[in-house]
Formats: sequence, structure tokens, C-alpha cells
Amino acid sequence: MVYKYAFAALVAVLYSLSSVAQTVISFGTNKVSKEEFWRAYSKNKSENLKNEKAIMDYADLYANFKLKVKAAEDMRLDTMPHIKSDVENFRVQIMENYLADEASVKKLQQEAFVRSQKDLHVIHYSIPFGLEDTAIAKANINKAYDLLAANKITDAEKTQGLKMSDMGYLTVFSVPYEYENIIYNTKAGSYSKPYARGNAWHVFKVADTRPAAGTWKVAQILFSLPPDATPAEKDATKHKADSVYSLLQKGASFAKAAADFSNDRITNLAEGILPEFGTGKYDKLFEDKVFALNENGAISKPFLTEYGYHIVKRISVKQIPASDLDAEYMYELKLKIGNDSRMALEKDKYEDEIVKITRFKIAPGINAAGVVNILSDSLRKPIRDKRPANFSIASFNDGKKVTAEEWIAYANEYNRSHEPDPSFTNQDLWKKFIKYRSLQQYKSNLESYSPDFKYQLKEFNDGNMLFEVMDKKVWGKAAADEPALRKYYEAHKAKYTWNESADAIIFNCTSKQIAEEALAASKKGTDWKNIMLQMEGNIVADSGRFELDQLIAKKNSPNPVPGAYSDIVQNSDDVSAFILYKKIYPAGDIRSFEDARGLVINDYQDVLEKEWIVTLKKKYPVTINTTALRDLSK
Repeated sequence: MVYKYAFAALVAVLYSLSSVAQTVISFGTNKVSKEEFWRAYSKNKSENLKNEKAIMDYADLYANFKLKVKAAEDMRLDTMPHIKSDVENFRVQIMENYLADEASVKKLQQEAFVRSQKDLHVIHYSIPFGLEDTAIAKANINKAYDLLAANKITDAEKTQGLKMSDMGYLTVFSVPYEYENIIYNTKAGSYSKPYARGNAWHVFKVADTRPAAGTWKVAQILFSLPPDATPAEKDATKHKADSVYSLLQKGASFAKAAADFSNDRITNLAEGILPEFGTGKYDKLFEDKVFALNENGAISKPFLTEYGYHIVKRISVKQIPASDLDAEYMYELKLKIGNDSRMALEKDKYEDEIVKITRFKIAPGINAAGVVNILSDSLRKPIRDKRPANFSIASFNDGKKVTAEEWIAYANEYNRSHEPDPSFTNQDLWKKFIKYRSLQQYKSNLESYSPDFKYQLKEFNDGNMLFEVMDKKVWGKAAADEPALRKYYEAHKAKYTWNESADAIIFNCTSKQIAEEALAASKKGTDWKNIMLQMEGNIVADSGRFELDQLIAKKNSPNPVPGAYSDIVQNSDDVSAFILYKKIYPAGDIRSFEDARGLVINDYQDVLEKEWIVTLKKKYPVTINTTALRDLSK
């Protein structure tokens, strides 16, 4: 029998990208262009594409396919509720693939990979500002930048309001993307130009670079100190840390020492193990001590940070892959990109492109500023315009209208779901609405904007229709016509013969142990049906006549005889089977109608399909342009 999805997988449909393209197949008044045919052919033919005979043979198959789809359209099978539902569900499933900006993701992925290859030692200079001193802060940061760039660091550090901090080594994803772009575009030993973000001006110096340190897994014992610890407390804590370090040097268990002495309550009961981390996760002092451990199992001497004294043990280090062909690492970067601010920036760019593609345009006679201010600053008062709320304020390239009512509804919903922000104006919200409404337009009319999406959706739809029409005209019709099947069998029974075969019982068991128990029970004379009852849920047995070549276990019993058992055959998942041979038959016996029924149905389906194709060709005469097809083989 032919199954729906196996058959549908063979279907290839492409709709002409040009109305003036050269025709290679015509049926009735319908045409198939060279472009359409080639895309369908090349999708289904992976090797030796230019083979002339293969192209000609495929042309016959494709013509028959097009005839069947046309017959399905004539029967209006595309209007059947379940087909419409299947197509809509499929549309939703594949839409995200066409909405995803894969080019941007790949660009960001490659950028992140390149940046991940090195760590940057960054010094940060900043000057905060308020509403009153913005100009002063800008003047001061420019002054500091000029001094730093001139290598007058001491003078620069005297600049009013300037703060300096050593950020240690950083790598990709360590800081916000805006900062990361500045840092990775600054040469080693140089300073970035002043940049305003938040309530401060910023300058970054890339003090040094090094090959990526990779990701580290370590365990620690922390002897914590309060921020206001006295010298005596520090001495006592250091003495305790030194004592524990001495025990470790003599072979004491690090895991037990962490449980007994560490003040890190998150890790002390987990053998002191910290979550895996890379460059930029912890402060520079801690990372420097960790990264100085040169082999797995190495233990640091106690060292002091603002949290107290640490003893760290290196467990493992995973180097950053040096090749972007490392699929696992590139996928890891892709996941990080999806959750990072850089993706939001690319999304904004993508949405801007969607606005251009859909051609959002203010309607004639509508004042853009007036549209934005239809709502009051609170976004809650009625429209100021006296016209109905459904009047058109904009449109898209296909003529679809955008109404004032949509804008008002979007604004009110945004207002309900977001905290008030005095700095966020109606103009800001209008820009968001344009992107939102354009994306809606793009999604609901994706077939018009993406030929590939239209092709894939139509391919699926035609596959479904093809299944329905084949079932009505061939498969279901053949299976249901018992008299015709018997008549066909009687006329061709000589072809329905058995190969070498056997009456046999096949035992399929959930495990090898069950198979061994069933085999032992059968050899003791227990009826196979009783074995099934006794081992219900763990064994399925099937009795009948089988051709020997079809039996899985025959390879373990090359010369089966009546009463013999095959060896147990075990699959990788432990499912096991064996066979009991009851009677052996030589090749050549004629199959009964019941035994041959499946084969007869398949053969009779072929007959009906050929008769149907003849009828369709009379209704839609087929012409194949062999000259154009030969050009494809050159």
C-alpha cells in the first residue's frame, strides 16, 4: 500500500517565477515553465542532473503529477475542511523559518566567534552627569580623553569627576553589546572615543590582549571575612586558611575540607564546585589566581579578595574551539545571541526592512503629525478628529488599509501593559506601531513577499490534494472493489507464487531475558497462545505462512526444518525475537486470493492509475517540449 507522507515526500511543485518563461510541458491550457520544471527536477534528482534520459523520464512523471493535481483542483479538494486546516497548521509551523532573519544571526554568530578567540584587558574611565551638568561632563571627558591619548595619564586622572576602574580581562558576552562593540574595535594600547550611555560618559582602554582562556571548572574553599574585618580577624582567618591548605598538601580530601571549612554555603556541600565560568565572570584578582593553575588537580595557595581567603582547585578547562566548523560551539553561540541585546538591535533593523518591503504609507490627505496626536499624551482621551474611528490613516503596497481604530487600540493596549514613562512620547509609540502593523501585514501575506514560502506551502497543499485524489480514484477504489480484485487475481494468479516459505510462529519479546524464558517454555511444549497470556505485555506472537527471506531470524537458521527454532536475534534496544518453524514449503506454490490480496491490490491500483491517466490526457492533452528539455542537459 502507498502511505500518505511517503508519497507526499516525493511530490515537488514549483510555480513559475516568470510569466514569460519558456514552456517545457503543457496540458490543455496549463503550462509548466522551464524554471518550474528544473527546480522540481533538481530537488528530486541529487546526482547526474544533466543526464538527458533522466530529464526526459522525469518530464513524463511530472506531467502525470500535474494532471493529477489538476484533477484534484477540478474536484475542489482544496476546499475540504481537513485539507484547509492541515495547510493552515503547516503555514503556522513553517512561518517562523521565513520570519527569522538568518542572515543577521549568522553575521552575529561569526562576529561572536571571532571575538571569542581572544580576551581583552580593559581599563574603564567614566564621568557621571545629571541634567544640570551634562555640558560640563562632556567637556571634562573630552579633556580627559585628549590627555589619555597623549599618554598624560597622571594629568588625565586629575580631571574633575573622572573615575577609573580595572575591569580585568573581558570576552564576548561579558559586557553589554554597545560596550563590547567599542572595546573590540579599539586597538590594544589605545583608548576609545568618549561615549555617552546611561547617565555617564565612558572611555575604554584596551591595555592588553591574550588568547582566550576558555571555560574553567574549579572548586573553592572560602574563608569569608566581613567588610569591616579587623587586622586580628584577618590574621586569624589567614592562619585557618593556611592550616587547611597544609592538610590538602598532605593528601586531605578537598571535597571534605570544603564541607567542613568553607563559608560558601552554595558550594560547600557540593564538594566546593563552582558553576563553569569563563573570562569576565569574576573579578580580575580571582581570575588571575585561577588561570595561573597549570594542570587539573592543581590547588592554589590561600589568596585574599574582598570576600575573604580562597583556596581554589582546578578541575578541568575547556578551550575555545579555534574553528567555526565546530557545530556544537557555533550552536552554543547562537543560543547566547538569541538571549542577548545584540539580537534585539538586529531585530530592529529587520523590522525596519519589513516596513520598507510592505511600503507602509500615510494615506493621502492625512497629516502625519495629526495621526500621531489623535490621542492625548495620556493615550486615553477620545480621537480629536471628528471622523469615525475606522477611517483610513495609512496603507500598504497591496492596498490594505490601516485604520485609526487599529492605532488607538494598539496605543491603549500598550498603555495598559507598560509602566508610565514620561520620556516615551506618542511619536515613539507611533514608530513602534508602524513596525508592529507592518510585521502583521508581512506575516498575513507572506506568500506575496516570499516566493520560497509560497512554493513550500503550495507543495504541501498539492501533496495533500494528491493523496485525496489518489485515494478516491485509485487506492480506495481498488481496495473496495472486491469483484474486480478477484477477477484480476483469477486472470493473473500464475504470477502470485510463494518463494521458499514456512508455517511459523514468530515471537517478538521486549528483552532478551523474556525471549529466553519464552523459548524455554515453548520447548517444554507450552502452547504459544498460553505463553502470550502468561507474559502479557512483554511478548507478541504471530502465526502464519511466511517466505523465508522475509524472516529476520533466518540468518541464524540457514536450513530450517519442521520443529526447529531459530537463534534469538537481539536489537540494540534489547528487543529480541525468535522463530518456531512448523512446516517448510518449496518455492512455486500458487498463493490463495487471501494470501495474495495485498499484492493484487497493488497491481490493480497500477491498472486503475494508468486508465485514469489516459482519461486525463484526453481531457488535457499533454505536449512536452523536448528541445527545451535537451537544453537543460547541456
